[in-house]
Amino acid sequence: MTNAWWRRPPWQLAGVERTFLGINLGALALCSIGVTLIWRRHLPVEGWEKGIYDVTFSWPAVVMWRRGRSEEAQRAAWWSMALGIVSYSLATALTANSTHWHLPGVTLRPSDLIYFVSYGALVNGVFRLTQSRLGRINVSARLDGAITGLSVGALAVYLWFEPILGSASHLDGVVVDVVYPIADLVLLVLLVSSLAPNRYRPNWSTGALLLGVGFWVLGDVVYLHQVVGGGYHPGTLLDLTWPLGTFLMGVGASVRDRRVRRPALDGREFYDVSVVPVAAGLLSIVVIVIYFAGDDHSGVVLALALGALVLVIGRMWLSLDEERHLVASVSRDARTDPLTSLLNRRGFFEYAQSQTGPIGVVLIDLDGFKDVNDTLGHQAGDELLRVMARRLEARSGTGVLARLGGDEFALASPVGSLDEFETRAHRLRDVVSNPFALDAATVRVGASAGVSVGEATSDGMGELLRRADVAMYHAKRFHRGVSVYHSDTDPNSLVSLELAAGLERALTEGEIIAHYQPTYNVAHRAIEGVEALARWSHPELGLLGPDRFIGLAESVAQIGPLTRHILRRALDDVSALGRPDLSVSVNISGFDLLDEGFADLVLEILDERTFDPRRLTLEITETALVRNLARGADVIRRLREVGVRWAIDDYGVGYSSLSQLLQLQIDELKIDQSFVTDLVGDTRAQTIVQSAIDLAHRLDLRVVAEGVETNDVLKLLGQWGVDIIQGYYIARPMPPELLGQFLGLPVPASRDLGEK
Repeated sequence: MTNAWWRRPPWQLAGVERTFLGINLGALALCSIGVTLIWRRHLPVEGWEKGIYDVTFSWPAVVMWRRGRSEEAQRAAWWSMALGIVSYSLATALTANSTHWHLPGVTLRPSDLIYFVSYGALVNGVFRLTQSRLGRINVSARLDGAITGLSVGALAVYLWFEPILGSASHLDGVVVDVVYPIADLVLLVLLVSSLAPNRYRPNWSTGALLLGVGFWVLGDVVYLHQVVGGGYHPGTLLDLTWPLGTFLMGVGASVRDRRVRRPALDGREFYDVSVVPVAAGLLSIVVIVIYFAGDDHSGVVLALALGALVLVIGRMWLSLDEERHLVASVSRDARTDPLTSLLNRRGFFEYAQSQTGPIGVVLIDLDGFKDVNDTLGHQAGDELLRVMARRLEARSGTGVLARLGGDEFALASPVGSLDEFETRAHRLRDVVSNPFALDAATVRVGASAGVSVGEATSDGMGELLRRADVAMYHAKRFHRGVSVYHSDTDPNSLVSLELAAGLERALTEGEIIAHYQPTYNVAHRAIEGVEALARWSHPELGLLGPDRFIGLAESVAQIGPLTRHILRRALDDVSALGRPDLSVSVNISGFDLLDEGFADLVLEILDERTFDPRRLTLEITETALVRNLARGADVIRRLREVGVRWAIDDYGVGYSSLSQLLQLQIDELKIDQSFVTDLVGDTRAQTIVQSAIDLAHRLDLRVVAEGVETNDVLKLLGQWGVDIIQGYYIARPMPPELLGQFLGLPVPASRDLGEK
C-alpha cells in the first residue's frame, strides 16, 4: 500500500532547479553552522564564513535568472528580481567595510545606496510578476493591497517604529535603517494584493516568496530594534533571517504548480472576497482609537490609519459600482448571442413586445449552412455566422436584428406598409447571396426569408414569429426567396386545416384538375409539349394554385393519391387532343420516390391508357431528388428503360453537385425562373444561365428555361442555345378546353389565353 506521504506533490521542480537549490541549501547549512559557532563560542567572523554568507545570499539570483530564460512572459519580472538579489548581496558584502557619510539629519553608507537599488529592482520585479500572472490586476485588488499595507504600516509604526525611534538618542543613525522594513512591507503588500483575484489563496511559488519576504521583515525589524538599543552584534542567529528569506525566494522561483489554476476572479466578483480589506479597515480603526486614547504619538500613525479608512470608503463605493456593472453585464449577457453579439431570442422578444403599433418580422434561414459545417468544420461555420451577422446588421436599418439560434436570424421593426417591409426583406436576403471569404475557403450560401406583420401586443410576438417561420418554409419549398405570410399557406391555420380535411373529398369528387402550360421548341419554332399543373377548383375559395395545397397533401399523406390523379388526368387530356407528337410533363414529389410501388404505378397507368412512354416527362425538384438520391436512381432507371424521360425542375436553387448529376440518368435541366425573369439586366444571372446551358449540353442534356416573359429574354436564350422555352411570353397555364384552341393558333395570337 502506497504511503500518502510519498504521493506526487502538487508542485514540481526541474532537475536543474533541484541541483541549484541543493547547492544553495548546502551553502545555507554551512552558513548556519558558521553563524551558530560564532554565536555560541563568541568567535570572530572569518573570511571564509563571510564568503559562504555572500554565496548563500547571491545564489538564488541564478535560479531567478534561469526562470526568466525559460518563461518569456515573466522574463522581465524574474530578471529584475535577480538583479535585486545580486544588488542586495553586493550591498551586504560592502556593509562591513563601508564608511559613513554624515548628511544633515541622516547618516548614510555607500552600501545603503546599493540596498535602495536592490529594493527598487525587487519591487519592480514583484509588480511585473503579479501583472504577468494575472494580467492587469483590477483596481479593487490594488486598493485591497493598499488598505492592508496602510493598516499594517500604522500598526507597525505604533508598535515598533515609534518606540524604537523614541528610544534612539540620535535619529540620524537609524532613519535609513527604518527604510528597510518599510520597503519589505511594500513587497509584502504587493504580493498580498496579487492574491485577491484568487481569494487570497497563494500557490506554492507565491507562498515561498511571501515567506521569504516575511523573514526579511522579521530580520530588519529586529535589527532596527537592536541597533537603536546598541545590542546588535554580527554573527548571531539574526543574521540567518536574510539568507533564509533569500533562499525561500529562490524556492519561489523554482517550484511550479501541478494543480489546475483557479480562474482569476474579475472585478465584478471582488465584493465577495473583501474580508481582508474589511479586517484591515477595522485594524486601522483600532489604531486610531488607541492613538487618541494615548499621549505623545506622532502624526504618522494617524495619517496611515486615516489613509486606510479613506481607501476603505473608496473600496466600498467601488464595490457598489462593480455590483451595479455586474447586474448590467449579466442583464446584457442574458439578452446577447455570444457568437455574433446580436440580440438573442430573449432580447428579441423583449424589444418586440415593448413596441406599440404594427410591427413586422423577417425570419431568415440560411440554405446550405449545414454543408459548410460538414465540409469545413464548425469553426468555419461560426466564422460564417459572424460575417453574416455583420452584413445583415449593416443593411437592417431600423428595428433590431437577432440571431435566434443555429443559422436563423430575425429582424423586428415598426412597419408602415407591407410592400416597403417586404422590400427590406429582399434587401436582407440579397446580402446573403454574395460570396463569403472565410479563412478556410470562399463559400456561397443561399437564404429563404419569411415575412409577417401584426400587433405584438395583441397577436403575440410568438405568433408573429411562428407566422414568419411558416412563410419562410413556404419560400424555401417553392424557391421564392422571400414569402409573405398568408393564412391559407399556414398548415396550422383554420383555413389550411379545412383544406387539408377536404383534400381527400376533392380528389374523389373531381375538384382537383390540371391546367397546362405549353413549352416551345426554339430550334423547331413550334409547340413541343405541355406541363400539367395541379389546380383545385374549390367550391368556396375558387381556383387554388399548387402552393396552396401541395404542402398540405404531403403533410396529410395525400401526395401519392394526388400524383396518381394528376398523372391519369394529364394522360387523358393530352390523349384527347389527338396530337401524337405532343409530349406532357408531370411534376412528382420527393415522397413519390420513397413509394416502392411508384415505378410500377406509372407503368400501369401508361399501359391502361396505351400512352407512349416516350411522350411522358416526369419532373422533380433538384433538392427533393438529392434528398432521395439512392431510391431516386433506381426509380429513374426503371422508367427510363421503357422510354419515360426525366427532368430536374428548378435547377440552380438546390444543392446538387456535378458528381450527383452524373449518378442520375436524367434527360433535361429546367433552369429556375428566378434566374430567367430579369436575365437581360442581371449579369450574374447571365453567367449562371450560360454556364448551366453549357454544362447540360456537355452532359448531352436538353435545357428548358422557365419564366420567359419578354422577347428580349427569348432572343438571348436562343443565342446561347437553349432548347425549350416556357413562360408567359409563350402562354399562361390554361384549362384543357382552351388548350385545343391554343394549339390551333399561331403563338403570338394565343398569348392572352389561360390564367390571368
